[in-house]
Amino acid sequence: MTKQLEIEYTYLVRSVPKNLSGFRKDEIKQGYLGPKGERIRSYNNSRFEKTLKKKVKSTDFSTSTEETESLSKGEFETLWPRCMRTISKTRYYIPLQDEKTAELDLFHGALEGIAFVEVEFKTHAEAKNFSPPEWFGRDVTQEPWTINYELAGHTPQEIKKLISKVVKRNRK
Repeated sequence: MTKQLEIEYTYLVRSVPKNLSGFRKDEIKQGYLGPKGERIRSYNNSRFEKTLKKKVKSTDFSTSTEETESLSKGEFETLWPRCMRTISKTRYYIPLQDEKTAELDLFHGALEGIAFVEVEFKTHAEAKNFSPPEWFGRDVTQEPWTINYELAGHTPQEIKKLISKVVKRNRK
């Protein structure tokens, strides 16, 4: 089992980069075993894991601890029917400046048409000094509905309304 501190910021996507086929990607299927942040995840139906993700502070969605353990395919398949909520997405790994990587998530199934991009940082100071590329949209890290568990409980129409509210609020 590995345990790590994660500082991750989430952004809307202004425009999906062209030529995504040139970037490494994973087909991800994930499910939530309950509302407490325990998820199982399959990468390309060949690597499987169970993660317990916990916010460090209840008022900050950017920082969490993650405890992850590997699962066998059989363990994953046994747990999958127990999931309360599920999502599937394609994650593209797009190199950025300063050795950062944008993780572009394009959702499928019930969330088709929704996209977010996440970037991990070593410190909050590093995150504050980050200059997002032109294709990134607004920082929505502190919006609770951007957490994958919450996304899995909404329709694309509901998510688009929430995005619209954030954009309108930030124009004022």
